[in-house]
Amino acid sequence: IIESKVNLLLDMNNKRIDRQFTTMKDTISALAGEIDKLKQELQNFSETKARKIVQVVHEKQKALNTEEKTPHPKQGRFTPEDVSMDKMFYFGRK
Repeated sequence: IIESKVNLLLDMNNKRIDRQFTTMKDTISALAGEIDKLKQELQNFSETKARKIVQVVHEKQKALNTEEKTPHPKQGRFTPEDVSMDKMFYFGRK
């Protein structure tokens, strides 16, 4: 009689532990699925954000390239060919 009660209690305890493990496995699986879903959303968000940043950079670059450079009144329209290096630096007697 005592053996049967012990066996019955052990079986009940084993079933309870199995239910708890099953519940934990289901919870872990659900959490893993949510983590994968969040990773995918984050990746999509970062790709979208990167595309928008690239578009803004390209628009700014286009805007900068289209600006016409006007000469400053004090600087004039000098080019490197207009002034020789000998006139810019003094090297002593000539």
